[in-house]
Amino acid sequence: MLLPMLKAVSKMLDYPTPNTAAEAELEKPFRIQVGCAKIILDEIITNLESNPIPENPKPVYKEKTQAAKPDLQPKATLEPKPEVETPPTDKEWFVTVSDKGDLFIQDFPEDGMVELDGVKMKYKDTVGKKFKKARIL
Repeated sequence: MLLPMLKAVSKMLDYPTPNTAAEAELEKPFRIQVGCAKIILDEIITNLESNPIPENPKPVYKEKTQAAKPDLQPKATLEPKPEVETPPTDKEWFVTVSDKGDLFIQDFPEDGMVELDGVKMKYKDTVGKKFKKARIL
């Protein structure tokens, strides 16, 4: 499709010869420009005729080599977070459970009673013990 279009443009650049010498002198710069454009266009046409461009060239791309993916281990199922019940009193406690499962109650007295999984004990004895259910007594 490109080649026929270029040939049509080349035919359009054929400029008729002037009738008089005065016309030729006035049109001289324009004729030079048109003549140069026609020469360049004809060179492009002959080059395309000898080395045609495919109509729908396939895109060129490089295949990326991927590094070997590390073998991923399936995620371990997480244990459910322990539950902590507080007594219905006017006093509110800030209760947290660490990632290791330790109970921490802010500003709770060390001799205060806590029940871990049904076993009553002092708060200071709960350090380092894992539990599923805790209750402040």
